[in-house]
Amino acid sequence: MAHGSLDLIANGFLRLRPPREFLDVKLGNEAGLRGGLGYALPVVRAWLPRKVYVEIEGRTFLRAGFAPGAAPAEWRVGATVCPVRSLAIDLAGGGALSDGVGAPSARFLLGFGWSPSSCGSAAPAPQQLAAAAPEPAPPAAEPPAPAPPPPEQKIVQVTLPDRDGDGIPDDDDSCPDQAGPASNHGCPESLRALVVVAATRIEILEQVQFATGKSRIEPRSYPLLDQVAAVLNSHPDLLLVQVEGHTDNRGSAIYNILLSQSRAEAVAAYLESKGVASSRLRARGFGYGRPIADNATADGRAANRRVAFAVLLTRPKVIEAQRPPES
Repeated sequence: MAHGSLDLIANGFLRLRPPREFLDVKLGNEAGLRGGLGYALPVVRAWLPRKVYVEIEGRTFLRAGFAPGAAPAEWRVGATVCPVRSLAIDLAGGGALSDGVGAPSARFLLGFGWSPSSCGSAAPAPQQLAAAAPEPAPPAAEPPAPAPPPPEQKIVQVTLPDRDGDGIPDDDDSCPDQAGPASNHGCPESLRALVVVAATRIEILEQVQFATGKSRIEPRSYPLLDQVAAVLNSHPDLLLVQVEGHTDNRGSAIYNILLSQSRAEAVAAYLESKGVASSRLRARGFGYGRPIADNATADGRAANRRVAFAVLLTRPKVIEAQRPPES
């Protein structure tokens, strides 16, 4: 459901129940209708609603028709929140519109579901390759022609793209639009490079710092993430990058999965605020399942509390080949 769009819902239902009587009302099987209207909100924070909605439900007991007391109706208003991507939590409340049997003075509902569409985390569709045209049938065999003399070997010079002309190819240049030495990963000496770009990953030379036990990014990590955003914006060939959250082994497994997921989403949201398209980012929390150091030591636990960036999809490139002048 896109932000700012309305979602209309309507359905009917039938409940099978044994016949009985209550206050002179013939109860039993029920038939009903439910209608609703929802509105999607822009994603700001994990615990703010992604969608708000209102519903009206009416029903009647088939044995009693629409006799007095046999047609209860009620209204509800609710909201959907997504603390982590795809986990939808519905909160709703309402009351009676009529005095029929079964219409509550007040009713409150709490629901859980796994809904990528409601939480807006559907992964981008993979690119499909065009089917290759069938090769034509080979011509009829002819007598072999005399073999030509072997061609003279030529040396072909391959030129890799280098926009700033500093001698470092753009694929390996952390600042492809600013000339700089290789010792600073292609960035000017006045700018300390904190990010190293490669074909399958984006390596950060500092850790992203968060508030203890929370997903709030510490301001001291803003310059680091600003460089990550600049690298992504200057390397459009990196089509899909996974922001990976990791924790140490303190706390339960589910707590660490949720914490690492929310931290990865916080980093992805920060990069989006700096101009990186959301379609190029995917957030995933691994909890403490992928340690890189020993969790038995304080230094090891600090190393395991990290955010990493993995390149999942790149655009194929055409490398220009230039023939040197004849000598």
